[in-house]
Amino acid sequence: MKKSNIFLILAVAIQAVNIKSDLNMLVPFLPGDKTEVVNFADTIEKRLKSLEADKVNLVTKEQIAARIESLNNEIVSLREKNRYSTSYEQQDFLQKKISIYNQKYQILIELDQVQQQCVNILDEHIKLLLEYKDDPDFKNLKVPLKAYYTFDDLQELSARRFEYEERLASLEEKKQANLVDLNNRKKAQVIVTQEYKERKKQQEDFASKLRKGSSSGSKMHLQDQGVLLDEQEKLWAIKKELADIKSLEDEFKESLIRSQIEIGVQQAALVKAEYERVKKIIR
Repeated sequence: MKKSNIFLILAVAIQAVNIKSDLNMLVPFLPGDKTEVVNFADTIEKRLKSLEADKVNLVTKEQIAARIESLNNEIVSLREKNRYSTSYEQQDFLQKKISIYNQKYQILIELDQVQQQCVNILDEHIKLLLEYKDDPDFKNLKVPLKAYYTFDDLQELSARRFEYEERLASLEEKKQANLVDLNNRKKAQVIVTQEYKERKKQQEDFASKLRKGSSSGSKMHLQDQGVLLDEQEKLWAIKKELADIKSLEDEFKESLIRSQIEIGVQQAALVKAEYERVKKIIR
């Protein structure tokens, strides 16, 4: 971010602080909201409840672990059956099924990792809001009142001002990078969803042909073919689940970064105001 843009943001924020000395009246987490101004405390509570609800709605680590364990047991069983199978057709069927199960297993492992990342992001966001709620005036950033300030005090404030400006610039870059990632994951989500629908259609078409008796092949061959189609549908359902939670992860990141920027703007504005106050006294 250009320095001029940073100073512009800070100038607007300082003006807001001057107009409303009570920072509790600011609404930093709803920058796009054009409705009436809501008391800050109410806004915090609403967002905290929303974040807690997001955590509850996530599939739990325990649920994923149970699915991984169950799938692993099935893979072991299938491999055992394949060892003692004497039919080429049966071995071919089992190997294809094992291949699908191995893919499902790897996807569930990745799903578990992304799920944990989502929880970590939500926890970090909740912690950020709670800290803001406890100290909305940033008392720790205010310079204690003294009868005499030194140039060392001013130098320290100057360094702190630069630190918060750089932090804002870094957050803006992080925000833009995450938007690119989110856009890419949304596209991947659409592709996976379309593929899943196609697998569902193949499954339904096959079942329809069986009912009409229009499918060719032995009963065993048709049964195996149907089972593999069912497993493919389940595989793509898990792929869709992974694509969905990856997209959700970036949405959680976007919300967190937005809150960090809004708080950072207020912090940087306060630090700049303190710097200017001490500077005038020294002069």
